[in-house]
Amino acid sequence: MPGVTEEMATRVEKEVGDAPIAGLVAHVSGLTSVGWRIIDVWESEGDYHRFATERLNPALQAATSGHAPPSRPFEPLSVTGANGLSRRG
Repeated sequence: MPGVTEEMATRVEKEVGDAPIAGLVAHVSGLTSVGWRIIDVWESEGDYHRFATERLNPALQAATSGHAPPSRPFEPLSVTGANGLSRRG
């Protein structure tokens, strides 16, 4: 997300809270040369959309004081590799 700082990302994470997130398998985030990168692995696209509606969008509204949040592209990828390397094996 170009232009997003660590401080901005921290505000959003604080608003999302520490409660478990149904369907979230892994969350990785960090600073890049152009902004903030977030990579999440979800059990399903539906799990992501439910999280976005129930927790992420309200957190973004609160963290950005109602200003338009940065775009968050969703890029579905397939699980590949040998059986046993993923929970979908």
